Amino acid sequence: MVIHKDKKQPASKEVTKAASVISSEPGGACFRDIAKIVVGPEEREFLIHKGLLCHYSEYFRGALSGSFKEGLEGAVPMPQEDPYLFEIVVSWCYTRKLQDMADKAGSEMDYLDLINLWIFGDKHIIPALQNAVMDAFMQKNAAVKHIPSCYILHIYENTMPRSQMRRVVIDLVAYTGGLDEYVECTKEKEYRHEEAWGDLVLVLDKRDQKACELNALPKRGKCYYHVHNDGESCE
Repeated sequence: MVIHKDKKQPASKEVTKAASVISSEPGGACFRDIAKIVVGPEEREFLIHKGLLCHYSEYFRGALSGSFKEGLEGAVPMPQEDPYLFEIVVSWCYTRKLQDMADKAGSEMDYLDLINLWIFGDKHIIPALQNAVMDAFMQKNAAVKHIPSCYILHIYENTMPRSQMRRVVIDLVAYTGGLDEYVECTKEKEYRHEEAWGDLVLVLDKRDQKACELNALPKRGKCYYHVHNDGESCE
């Protein structure tokens, strides 16, 4: 998957067929067969159109379209995943709107739910979901102007190096006034992650001083923290 980036950012070379732009609507063929997804240790069953799930997710495209047991039976077990989060994912697939079961939508959702939804999208290659979550995450941060430092450890323990979620939280710490809190929090080893510190040092060394004075991220394109293939954008 290629990170849509400013010219200064290096890109990876992996490409996905999954839709990364929310305006990429699924066709009628996506609403034929039904897949069963069994989620969590209590094995909660979700029924969702197979083609719709495959339209948005490269992971499910592989699981449900191949000759493995999941593809032949049209059922995918996900015992380690959270049914609460997956219910939000299913709703998003049909409505293309983020909303939790308490009717909190987008940036009104809890930080941790947004972070875990992004991680779920990353793990199961659902770039359009990741981008929708990132937009909500940024809107929430613009409103509350604070992200709890303890969430940064959670992000680093569940994402890969150079992921967009890592990049955005480190940029927020470096630029928007969270540095002192993060330094204080990570005095406790249980909240410290060495890769996060390494990334933060790199950003601090190169950060835009004018943006720091404004206590804001540098001005960047809408897709700077998005997941897109080369040539794709939301703009």
